Amino acid sequence: MNMHKKRFLLPGFFLAGFATAIGGLFLYHFLERSFLASDKTPPLQEKKAIYATGGGPVNLKISGMLIRVTPQIQLYVDSLHAQIFSVGKNPTVFLDDPTAYSVRIQEGNVRISGRTMEYIFNSVVFGKDQNLVRNITIQFPETSQKKSIPIRIKGEMNMVVWIPFLLEGRIFFDKLSGFIVVEILNINTMGNPYAGNIMEQFGMNIEVLMAKSTAKGIQFKKNRFFISPLALLPPPSMEGKILQLATNAEENSMSISFSSSGKSPQNRIKGKNFLSLSGGSSAFGNIRMSPADLLLLDADPSDEFDFSLRDYRQALVKSTSRIKDSGGVIVLFPDYSD
Repeated sequence: MNMHKKRFLLPGFFLAGFATAIGGLFLYHFLERSFLASDKTPPLQEKKAIYATGGGPVNLKISGMLIRVTPQIQLYVDSLHAQIFSVGKNPTVFLDDPTAYSVRIQEGNVRISGRTMEYIFNSVVFGKDQNLVRNITIQFPETSQKKSIPIRIKGEMNMVVWIPFLLEGRIFFDKLSGFIVVEILNINTMGNPYAGNIMEQFGMNIEVLMAKSTAKGIQFKKNRFFISPLALLPPPSMEGKILQLATNAEENSMSISFSSSGKSPQNRIKGKNFLSLSGGSSAFGNIRMSPADLLLLDADPSDEFDFSLRDYRQALVKSTSRIKDSGGVIVLFPDYSD
């Protein structure tokens, strides 16, 4: 009887050892292609825009607006004061071309939904190379904390086979570096208890798993993400000084507040939901304004002003407008989804 047990145990031990060795070699492949992480915050290399001179910036004010940057990337703008600069030699801001201008945020509050963040991670951060992680979902649990906010990230990692994982950690804003930091405190490989042991044995961490990502605006060091959120968004390029973060578990969204060191501009526009342009030189469609003096008012202020940055003309043909005595234009603009 003992001989029969040994006969089956020896192949079993051999197979288990072989599987562990294969897993180890696979993980070593990642470690070999990575470098030892330092504790210093990594500098993100961002290309500086060259601004045109002569026309001056166009002043932008937004209130109560849902901006569809792309069909999948949406920003909820509670309030925003910014300046728009033409990129290149022409001082006119051509609003139909998001690559032709840059937005410098002075102050405001912008909300990003978990769904938008999931799209950015799945398609922008890992879209070009999805053989590491895939199917990422993001949740912001209920919390009363402000400086250290809990976050849960689910997905699948490639360890020869696709294994579900759960990352639990915290998200906070580091004022010294200017980055939003996601620190992973716990890695749970769901459905495969051996994967976690292999990861610990071979020194696997977030940096090694996700080192292949070449997306601008994010870097991985050990078990931390360093994120420059505006750099992850598609054109137009945006910059701004982050003041603080907050999350909403019910909406599953993250709120980012911006503030400049200068004096905050006063809002003298009457209306709940609007977008206004003033000063400088701007052009959109066949309309050129110098100086710009345009006010888009929400035709239905009972909800947020739904505006598509790329497909605004579809709603423009349904709008009504009037000319002010000063020559400025006021447009009563319908929601994009109407």
